[in-house]
Amino acid sequence: TVPAVIYAWLRYYGDYRETVGQIIDAGGDTDSTAALAGALAGTTSGWAGIPSDWLAGVRGWPLSVSHIKQLSQVLANAGTSGWSSPSNMLFLFRNLASLPVFGFHIVRRIFYAIF
Repeated sequence: TVPAVIYAWLRYYGDYRETVGQIIDAGGDTDSTAALAGALAGTTSGWAGIPSDWLAGVRGWPLSVSHIKQLSQVLANAGTSGWSSPSNMLFLFRNLASLPVFGFHIVRRIFYAIF
């Protein structure tokens, strides 16, 4: 996965649509490879490089595109301004509250695998 993603990123350097499109066309585990390739391509193309029709199709409540842009600004300035958005703390608490559920499923799968 990683070598293919790095190859696509370097081969189509600066072209977000082509990088992600080519890694999807390669087949295999396309959800993982496209996510990784998109992350790398986004570091070089920025928000302007992501196709607007792709951004318009984002449906991930509560993480809207505007919230993700705000979060990326907070993270980019983390070294100087720290954690500044209280809504981000809500995600932390949500994720921590989910840990027992994930733990239960992991233990259950291990139990069924053994017995």
